[in-house]
Amino acid sequence: MGAAQAIAAAGGPHPPRNVVGLLLLDPCSRGRYGLRLSDRSDFLPTGPGTFSMDEFASTMGDLHVEQWHAAQDSIDSRKWLSSLTAPHKEFDFEKSGHYYNNDREDFLRRLVNSIPWILSPEQNAVTTTGSKR
Repeated sequence: MGAAQAIAAAGGPHPPRNVVGLLLLDPCSRGRYGLRLSDRSDFLPTGPGTFSMDEFASTMGDLHVEQWHAAQDSIDSRKWLSSLTAPHKEFDFEKSGHYYNNDREDFLRRLVNSIPWILSPEQNAVTTTGSKR
């Protein structure tokens, strides 16, 4: 839910000032403006007020986007990355599902180590594929 909200805010008509990038964990392919209790389940939101991540692929400007995937997460979506025009990296964490419960210390270390790229605007390759380990 949080990754979808961050994508919509950063790629929307009034993005927050001074944001240089996004660190996303397991975004789904659809989100909703505002949240409903049903959005906390493993079902994608539908109907009024919902959006696809693809809608924001061309509106992220020069923001650096890092997206993490838990290999065993069935609702995680990578689809929007194929049309994302902003500099981006993709990381896989093979050992866990959506909540990153397995080997959490390793995951947190790798996550923290990935952050400097977001904060380095001089590294602005159009598309970069991140380490898969």
